[in-house]
Amino acid sequence: MTTKTKNAETILDLIKLTDKENPKPEDLERIRARLDENSYLVKINEVSERAFSTLVKTYSSSALVTELYERQIEMKRKALGYESENVMVQMLINQMILCHIRLNAFETFHAE
Repeated sequence: MTTKTKNAETILDLIKLTDKENPKPEDLERIRARLDENSYLVKINEVSERAFSTLVKTYSSSALVTELYERQIEMKRKALGYESENVMVQMLINQMILCHIRLNAFETFHAE
């Protein structure tokens, strides 16, 4: 049986140690170092990504509907040149897509 060293901690281990109000300072330093090495966790927890995820979940619990919304979001981003834009324009594109989804959901609800 092997034992974990501090260097072998998974990001999930560090999340468990720091996803609370007052984590130990040394745990915060370790997760900061890991986030500096790989910003993927930061990117997937970006505010607009969380907004999309939350919004989709409020409209349906269906895995299929979630998948369709995610693909529609990506298609809209691609059509608007999201990847080649600066951060400010990307934020505006995300907000526009969120508003578009909300408006269409409202229009559908109103029509029914």
